[in-house]
Amino acid sequence: MKFFVFLAFLIFLNVAEPFALDCDFFETWFDTNLIYGCWSTILRTPSTNTVTSITGVHVIGKSNCDVTYLDIRGNFELPFFPKGIASFFPNVVHLLIGESMIPALYGDELNNFPHLERFLFAANRPLTTIPSRLFEKTPKVTSITIYFTNLQRVGHNLFKPLNISQLQYLILDDNLCVNRRASTQTEIRQLIGDLQELCPYPDENLQLQITSDSIVCRDEKIIIDGLQEELLDKNVRIGFLENELQKMIIKNDELKTKLYE
Repeated sequence: MKFFVFLAFLIFLNVAEPFALDCDFFETWFDTNLIYGCWSTILRTPSTNTVTSITGVHVIGKSNCDVTYLDIRGNFELPFFPKGIASFFPNVVHLLIGESMIPALYGDELNNFPHLERFLFAANRPLTTIPSRLFEKTPKVTSITIYFTNLQRVGHNLFKPLNISQLQYLILDDNLCVNRRASTQTEIRQLIGDLQELCPYPDENLQLQITSDSIVCRDEKIIIDGLQEELLDKNVRIGFLENELQKMIIKNDELKTKLYE
């Protein structure tokens, strides 16, 4: 009986597996400032796109609110931009997302990072599009690095919410449509101006004119598709556990038979 209770518990864990971000917390110097950060590697594909908890041991005297530097390495197991991070780390200034398999950015990923100054998105080969809305809520950004992606389309107004005169670095290395970097005001403005030709997004305005009802339907379809994929994945894992249970039952019956022989 205890065995079946234990197995049922395992099945429950597989169905309702949380997304815990495991942090190695550290202090380091960045430029002339001592910063506190979390370095995290995703070891397997999470079953939900929202971070539900943070694990790891803080440096003495520090807490989640002290974290200004966040480096998430997807280990090529992360198929989506993790949500809910800001509810744990509300003061992130430096955000690095790397080695992931994120196919698209929808424009709201950075909305909850009002203090963001440095954004690095690297080694994410499936990415093809960056919409204009990405930096709408992050006017303090001074450094942008996006490299080693299949980038083909960049929103016309991507940099409009930013103070271009405060932008110090724009690094767009090894992308499909652009392989350039800029670190002076002249270079940055030239690169921004060239992006419409290098990485055109001709249908962006058309997509922005979609009615709100259509947008809701589209978002609902994305959610439904995601839930269906999660359900399929969980059914596969449950099926595996059921097969293992059947094997154990057979072995148990065989042992009983031998004991009574």
